[in-house]
Amino acid sequence: MKYLLDTCIVLRASEGKISGRLGSLIAAPENTLLVSMSSVWEIVIKQSAGKLDVPDNFIDRLEPNGYTLLPLRMEHMRTCQQLPMLHKDPFDRMIIAQALSEKYRCITSDRIFQQYLPPEQVILEAL
Repeated sequence: MKYLLDTCIVLRASEGKISGRLGSLIAAPENTLLVSMSSVWEIVIKQSAGKLDVPDNFIDRLEPNGYTLLPLRMEHMRTCQQLPMLHKDPFDRMIIAQALSEKYRCITSDRIFQQYLPPEQVILEAL
C-alpha cells in the first residue's frame, strides 16, 4: 500500500521515534512511503531559517532510506486551489491535495487533515 507521510511524520520516522502499529506499518517492505516535495521544501526552508535541526544532507538521504519522493503536479495545484481554507499551512494544504488527488492514505499528527480527507484515508498518529 502507498502512504503519504506528513512532514512531522517524516521527521519523527527518520529519528526512529515511531513505534507500535504505525512503526510496523512504516517498516513493512511491502509498503511504499511517499514524501511530498512540499515536505522537502518545508524542511529546507525551516532548516535554513534555523527553526529545524536536521543534518545538512537530510533530504539527500530520503530516497536511499526507502522513501519515494512525490513531485508536485498541476492536478495537485488544482485540487489545492479548491480546498476550503480550514488549514492555513500551505505545505500541509499541498499534502492534503496530493492525498486527495492520488487517493493515497495520509499519515499525520494533524487533526485538521480529518476535515479534508475521508476517514479511510487518514491515519492519525499522536506525537
